[in-house]
Amino acid sequence: MAYHMFFGFNLKPGVDTGAGHDALRAFADRLIDLDLLQSMSPIATRHAHPVLDTARDAKQTYFTTMTFRDLEQANTSVTHIYEWTNPTDGLHNTVIDQTTDQIFICFQDPH
Repeated sequence: MAYHMFFGFNLKPGVDTGAGHDALRAFADRLIDLDLLQSMSPIATRHAHPVLDTARDAKQTYFTTMTFRDLEQANTSVTHIYEWTNPTDGLHNTVIDQTTDQIFICFQDPH
């Protein structure tokens, strides 16, 4: 069963869109290289459709979905990120330093 993490965010003032997206891509690519993530969708920009977008209070502009093989891989990824003793630390910190208003929503495929 695939496990997914939906990530919505804004970039902090002064952070270039290209640089912010590159930092997130570098972080995801590192996790993929370490077999801690299966994939990350392209970073999308919100379109506040007047009928279909009902999340009126959500203020995030950018969104992506990270896909893990299963919950175990997701948990291993979290452990790795928060050990603070590995090369991923700097990449994760860069993403955190460049983003604001982060929201994370996790969901699992039923099969």
